[in-house]
Amino acid sequence: MARNNNYHHGDLRNTLISTAITMLKENDSFEISLRQLAKRAGVSYGAPYRHFRDKNELLGAIVADAHQHLAQRLERLKQQHLNEPLKQLTETAVAYVSLAVESPQITRLMFAGTLQPGHSPSSENHSSESSFRVFLDIVENGVKHGLYKDSDTQMTALAIWSIIHGLVMLILGRQLNLDISSSMKIQIISRMLIDMLEKGIIVQHN
Repeated sequence: MARNNNYHHGDLRNTLISTAITMLKENDSFEISLRQLAKRAGVSYGAPYRHFRDKNELLGAIVADAHQHLAQRLERLKQQHLNEPLKQLTETAVAYVSLAVESPQITRLMFAGTLQPGHSPSSENHSSESSFRVFLDIVENGVKHGLYKDSDTQMTALAIWSIIHGLVMLILGRQLNLDISSSMKIQIISRMLIDMLEKGIIVQHN
């Protein structure tokens, strides 16, 4: 079997994860074996076991990395618009939907609840909370600026996150009778939804 010499020893884990992600996207399925992964990556059949006990731990690592990437992207947008809480909400929401729809297979894996308890990395167990934390920070920032109604910020953030995530799931499940074949249309729909959401949570000034 040919060996892949395009990675350094310390990059094997990341190489295996990126290769597995490619395989998942190609097959549109969670079915993948470490033996198949080794063959595709061009390494010995035992190499993946240096980093992952089994397939479930590999999938858990993919989920953890995906959640981390999503949270980092949302955090960067939040930081870019610290003095614009409304724009914070809109841009992070659009990014959440866009990133999720760009990688539907990984998004389904992130939220399908198919991983067996106790096999995924500990970082994965709390990684989804990072995305929620960003929306909570945005709501708290909006309250500080006098824009959002001063209510239970955690429940407000949960409502925002649930609505945005609900849109993602409807799109991925092809449950919407809408033409959303392009990323531009997805962004337009996302912005319209957030605009309607904002009108319900912003303090109405006289």
